[in-house]
Amino acid sequence: MGFCRVSAAAVLVALFATGTTRAGDGKATPLDCAALGPAFVALPSTESCLAVVGTARLDAQGHRGGRVLTARSGPEERLWRIEGTGPPPGRFALTARAGLDIDLRTASEIGTIRTVTALAIERSAGGAGGDAPAVYLDAAYIELGMVTVGRRQSFFDYIGTNDRWYALNPTTNRPWPDAKVDLLAVTRKIEGALAVTASLEWAASGYRGRNGIGIFDELILADMPNALRTRARDGLVGTDPDWPDLVFSAVLTETWGSVQVMSALHRLENDRHRSYLGYSPAGTTVGWGSATGAGATLHLPMLGEGDRASLQVVRASGATAYAAASLDALGNFGADALFGWSGRLNDLPDGALKPTKAQSIAAGYRHFFSPRWELAVTGGYVAVNGYRARDFALTDLGGDLLWRPVPGFMLGAALEWRRLDFTPATRSAFSGKPGPGEYNPWRRRLRDAHSVTATVRAERTF
Repeated sequence: MGFCRVSAAAVLVALFATGTTRAGDGKATPLDCAALGPAFVALPSTESCLAVVGTARLDAQGHRGGRVLTARSGPEERLWRIEGTGPPPGRFALTARAGLDIDLRTASEIGTIRTVTALAIERSAGGAGGDAPAVYLDAAYIELGMVTVGRRQSFFDYIGTNDRWYALNPTTNRPWPDAKVDLLAVTRKIEGALAVTASLEWAASGYRGRNGIGIFDELILADMPNALRTRARDGLVGTDPDWPDLVFSAVLTETWGSVQVMSALHRLENDRHRSYLGYSPAGTTVGWGSATGAGATLHLPMLGEGDRASLQVVRASGATAYAAASLDALGNFGADALFGWSGRLNDLPDGALKPTKAQSIAAGYRHFFSPRWELAVTGGYVAVNGYRARDFALTDLGGDLLWRPVPGFMLGAALEWRRLDFTPATRSAFSGKPGPGEYNPWRRRLRDAHSVTATVRAERTF
């Protein structure tokens, strides 16, 4: 927490020490659309440049293994795997996706106004969710001078966001942070190369938010002794959706690559709604979580034109989703904190908050054999330490090979290996028959697991 306070003070000083942005001189400066990129075109009779990029793709994906928890009640059985979606083990799923990215930039008397919208529609067959369409709003934000407002990638995130280093498989359920959130941010560019940002980010805003990472559905484990609950699933402790997180980042971008340092303050609150057991603790307990991290990317032209290597480390306490993207359904393991409610759930004093700690490291290397062929190798590890028996670690290793026979068309294949490990105390605490007085009727078996996932993709960009 002390480091976060120091980081916050340093960033605020850097933001405002050089003065505020000057107002426009009453005349719009024309934009050079060609200089913005090949996708931009000038709109006739306006001061605007527009880029519209569409994608259409089809994925075939299958995996084996990954069974972590088995729960039985009479003839009924439920299974939980490392992957919350995708095909059952030994089967393939097909996913079609259409995407549309729009970037509009307009010259005005107060500076350039940038508006970005990114939409995606998916339909899967053979996955855990069945044959059902899904619509995602990946981005919808406005930039004006130093101010950014709307929905976009969190300013805390570094690896796997702007640098498309893991091209095929999605970045959810991965041991590095990745969140699309609603935010209000101020960015100050200092001497061109350094960008310093202070951002208010609503952690619980939509999918891939920062509600805390977890690996099991709470309906099964809700009444376990010492059970952890997340606010996002109507439990006891997690993100307070009414309060934004305070995020700071500083990014230095040079010809050799880039470096980023980041920190975050994350507000926690015991849930004010009923629990799944039908009762709620009296009063409200408020606490704070924090996260700090650093990352670097190096360009390696001596190995290949466009080659780059990236590394990132994050440490979090009471803010687990800043260390890793969400792991399946938000649930008991990896929640931000444990709320003390003696006599009901655990042996903590009433009202006490026991934060969950998490550390992650991720690295990747992308190599271009030629303009048509490229290879990426990535890896990540996150260790989560909760109160009592709430500990696990996830290791992720993968690679993808891409071939672009003609501009705008890509064929690719990816292979990924994951392993989820629990401590012996954790396996013991969440296995066996229901304990005395437990509402839960299920017999459970928790175990370590590993999985292998293969993906083949065809994609057209236009």
